[in-house]
Amino acid sequence: LRVAAGLTTKNIDMFIELANELDDFEFTLLLVRCTHVEHVCNDFINLNNRLGGKCKILINVAREEVGDYMRKSNIYLHTTSQISNYGQPISIAESLACGNYVLARKTQNIFYLSGVGDIYETKAEVIGLLMNTKSWDICKWNQIKMKSIDLAYTTFVPEVALKNMIDNF
Repeated sequence: LRVAAGLTTKNIDMFIELANELDDFEFTLLLVRCTHVEHVCNDFINLNNRLGGKCKILINVAREEVGDYMRKSNIYLHTTSQISNYGQPISIAESLACGNYVLARKTQNIFYLSGVGDIYETKAEVIGLLMNTKSWDICKWNQIKMKSIDLAYTTFVPEVALKNMIDNF
């Protein structure tokens, strides 16, 4: 799963490429159409169609439904451009709260995972991390789920999140 604004800086291309390369996984992309660059979502849909159409792309999903997708997902793949530094992505905190295994691109501010999930720099690393999950048993998945939920609720609740952001910047 990936939830993102429909912007070119989000490296959505890589997510779509992975979806069309890795048949053993289902990829769902929830995009929000952004004002003044509405065409970008269409560009992503066209790319997906050109590559084989294996990525399920939904546009402007109601906020209440995003949580349903996150709860049903086991893996959350956060993408962003290599030159982009991101702040505190709400989607990472939400996916952790839903018990997902989170993969996030390495940036100087990636303190969010704190030993839960994995960090990648290249598409090849993402493929390796994803393929590694195929050997996990139910016990491993449950460990990931519990660690993710624990991290989310001890780190990203409003009272704690602001302190953590200030301490880490």
